[in-house]
Amino acid sequence: MRPITLTISAFGPYAQVETIDFTKLKSNNIFLITGPTGAGKTTIFDAISYALFGEASGTSRDKDGLRSDFADDSMPTFVDFQFKLNEQVYRVIRYPQQERKKVRGEGFALKAAEAELILPTGKVITKISAVDEKITSLIGINKTQFRQIVMLPQGEFRKLLDCDSSERETIFRKIFSTEDFEVIQKKLDEESKTLYRKIADIKKERDTYIKHISAGDDESLNNLLQSDNFNVPEIVERLKYAISHDKDSFSDVEKQINGLKLKQENLQKSIISGEETNKKIRNLDNLSYSYNELIEKGQIFVDKSTHLQLARKALNVTAIDKTLSEKKEELYLKRIQYKQALDNFNKINDDILIAKKNLKLEESKEDYRKELSDKIALLKSYEENIKSYENELSTINIMEKELTLKQNNISDLKLKIKNNKEALDDYSKKLSAAQKASAEKEKIDRMAFEVKTIIDNLLSLHKLLTQYVNAKNNYNSSTKDFNQFEHRYLSKKKQYEFMDDSYRKGQAGILASRLMPQEPCPVCGSLEHPSPAALIDGIPSEDDLKKLKAEYELLKNERDDKLKFLADLNGSITNMKSSICEKLENLNDYLADCNKLDEPEQLLETIVATGKKLREHLNELSINQKQLLNVINSIAGIQKSIESLNNLVKQHEDTVTNFEAEYTDFFAKVQSKKEFISRIENEIPPDIRSTSQLTKKLCVIDSEVDALDKSYKLAQKRFNDLEKDLTACTTDINLKKQNISELEESILKYEKLLKEALLSAGFKDYAEYTKLKLSETEIQQLDSEINSYYQNVKSLKDRLNDAQKDCKGLSVIDINTFSDELNVIKLNETKLEQLSKEIFARIDSNKRCLAAITNLSTKIEKEEDRFNIIGDLAYAANGFNAERITFERYVLAAYFDEIISAANIRLYKMSSGRFLLYRKREKGKGKKQEGLELEVYDNYTGKFRHVKTLSGGESFKASLSLALGLADIIQSYSGGINLDTIFLDEGFGTLDSESLDSAIQCLMELQNDGRLVGIISHVDELKERINARLEINPTKDGSKTKFVI
Repeated sequence: MRPITLTISAFGPYAQVETIDFTKLKSNNIFLITGPTGAGKTTIFDAISYALFGEASGTSRDKDGLRSDFADDSMPTFVDFQFKLNEQVYRVIRYPQQERKKVRGEGFALKAAEAELILPTGKVITKISAVDEKITSLIGINKTQFRQIVMLPQGEFRKLLDCDSSERETIFRKIFSTEDFEVIQKKLDEESKTLYRKIADIKKERDTYIKHISAGDDESLNNLLQSDNFNVPEIVERLKYAISHDKDSFSDVEKQINGLKLKQENLQKSIISGEETNKKIRNLDNLSYSYNELIEKGQIFVDKSTHLQLARKALNVTAIDKTLSEKKEELYLKRIQYKQALDNFNKINDDILIAKKNLKLEESKEDYRKELSDKIALLKSYEENIKSYENELSTINIMEKELTLKQNNISDLKLKIKNNKEALDDYSKKLSAAQKASAEKEKIDRMAFEVKTIIDNLLSLHKLLTQYVNAKNNYNSSTKDFNQFEHRYLSKKKQYEFMDDSYRKGQAGILASRLMPQEPCPVCGSLEHPSPAALIDGIPSEDDLKKLKAEYELLKNERDDKLKFLADLNGSITNMKSSICEKLENLNDYLADCNKLDEPEQLLETIVATGKKLREHLNELSINQKQLLNVINSIAGIQKSIESLNNLVKQHEDTVTNFEAEYTDFFAKVQSKKEFISRIENEIPPDIRSTSQLTKKLCVIDSEVDALDKSYKLAQKRFNDLEKDLTACTTDINLKKQNISELEESILKYEKLLKEALLSAGFKDYAEYTKLKLSETEIQQLDSEINSYYQNVKSLKDRLNDAQKDCKGLSVIDINTFSDELNVIKLNETKLEQLSKEIFARIDSNKRCLAAITNLSTKIEKEEDRFNIIGDLAYAANGFNAERITFERYVLAAYFDEIISAANIRLYKMSSGRFLLYRKREKGKGKKQEGLELEVYDNYTGKFRHVKTLSGGESFKASLSLALGLADIIQSYSGGINLDTIFLDEGFGTLDSESLDSAIQCLMELQNDGRLVGIISHVDELKERINARLEINPTKDGSKTKFVI
């Protein structure tokens, strides 16, 4: 990746559109970026990093705070970067999130971030995520790797040299993307723990099944189940036997149950036969009772038959009776209607008199109606003058408001002129103060750098001293534990040596007791045994001796480990003490009152207190820096404000002159309008000087006229309607009177017909007819009731005869005897069935338990085999191995070795063969995870030492070598990508002349390989040795750039 052009707009200190054309370098592959502090040198790096990855080159710069403070509100912030990659030209354009002036109206609107990538084919990729993904794919590295191998920000590339194992692991993980190895570690650990828990859960489940085994009367199985630790194989075998025994018992119980069921069947048959006989006898008794009860009701149904015959004769009279009743009811209604018609006639007569009186009253109001009409005509004649009056009055109100506004504008402008002149005086004073602030800031910058360096050294000393105190406390505690352990060890050793001696002596006595005369000794072969060894009582056995020896050797090994740990810890304490003394000597000016290691706790408190004071001092300096920087940065703004205010004062003074002339002309026009309005007011009454007042008054009079007309019409209509109603009512009365006469004649005729019908039917009078008459439905019901009675009598008599035949020779049977015997048998059967269920349930439950226990045991065996493999892998991968190094750190250590090898090629040259970097390979103390610690070998002293002991210049050379080595390795592991560019930000100021030559020579070698090298530095010697420079000049309108070749 090689830059072609970089265009930045309103970005950092660059207020306008600034384009940097890297093709002007031509064959100069190494160039210097120079300019005063704050001019915008690092901003060039920020712009390239932002264009490619959407972030600035340094971690301290916010991507949403990149907009220039010098830029005009209308100037957009963007970066346009064109670069060549694999002979193909690409162009990327990015806009950060920013506030832009609204197109319409006032104020600002927040515009979201945008990105655009133009490919060599002309295809355009938009959307930030798509552009990020494509650029990472093209370049072959991510933004973290880019900051490590292409763009090394100010102060950040030294982190790799100074950090510890954990911090270096975090950096390498991001660069080499080794998260997958850490994932493998975690997955192995999780799977190992999961398997362990799974096995425990399965065993727990198996124990649950074992606890659910029903032992019954099997004492052996019950004893096995009561044990604290289950003997699973023995329980399984005994359970199989118990199941077999229960099956035999279940078969015997079932046979007994079947025998009892047969007896129950026989008894049930006897009970059913007895119940049938008793049922027949009860039926005969019931039928006799019912038949006698019906016979007693015979006379009642004879009377009902006579009533039925008379009711049927009454049906012939009912039709005439019904018609006569209807006629009488109709006559009653007609007479009511006739009376209502007479009442209505009288009411209408009264209403006509009232209506006639109201009509005469309305006719008398005719003169008043004419008077109102004349008044309406007069009011309408004022209408045109009122409209003119309103228009003129509205116009003069507007003109008076405008006149007041003009007068206020003149006053406001005069006040602004006064305020602006006062502001000009203030800005002149501020400009003078700001010009003095630049020298003060350089002085404070130097002080802040010195204080920060001291604070960093104090932090390092505090960390090392804390480790020293912890290590010393650990050593003392471990020594105390060792002394206690040593007592146990010596006791066990003495016990073993005594038992071993007793065993050996005892063996001699045993051999001697077995010697026979003239038989060779198994030890010396002699046939004579003059002084055989005596047999000793209480000789230890060989197994006891072996067991005690194993315990002794275990304690001996543990003792050796503890001694080694104490020795290593003591060595570490000695090294830390040496480093602390060296740091204390360097910080003697600040810790003079307490710089001894005799009281480390007091020293720690002093370091903390001193650090707090220095931090407060640094914060004060930082606040002063920001205040001074704000003052310095405000110079251009102040000058611009002074110029702007001068122009504004002149503009306001010209405007006041124009406004005063306009005010005079306008005032004369207003006075002319007022005279015209006064003339109109003399002609029109005050209460109707507006159209609304006139309209309102006209509406009131019109409403009154309409009300009078409406009232007259209603009175006339009411009188006419009532006369029509009176005529209709008279006709209706006559018609109703005629209808009543006709109905009275018809009723007399039907009364004569009713008397004739009653005599013909045989009734004495109308009262007897009324008493005996029934409806047709009632006649049918009575007829049905009489027929049903005689049918029931016949049916019961037939059934009684049949029952007497069935019960002939039968007697009542006592069933209770059979029932008692049956209950006894059922009770015995219930007990046997309960026993059967218990045995069956025990068999079924134990079978399921046996199957589950067998299945779970198989699972446990399978999972334990798997756990043995996974557990060992997890233990090793997570650092519990001989090297105490994790799987991921092992991989990173391999990368680190390659980086160090590549770095040493350059460091050897830059240090004139003095220094080489090495990765520490010895194990750390305790359980601390290491493997990525760095140390330096000094060929002058022939010793290894910590990289933090290097001086400022030596540290820069080591850091630069390490950064370049890292760049080489990342490039080699990134699919052969070709990164033709590297940028370095500061750092050369700590080098002496010879070291500077060596460093530049290494960078020249990068240039000879075709790589473009850009350097930011204030070192004057670099300006003399590097021909190509990109000079950045700050101005009041923002920074400007130009190449000097």
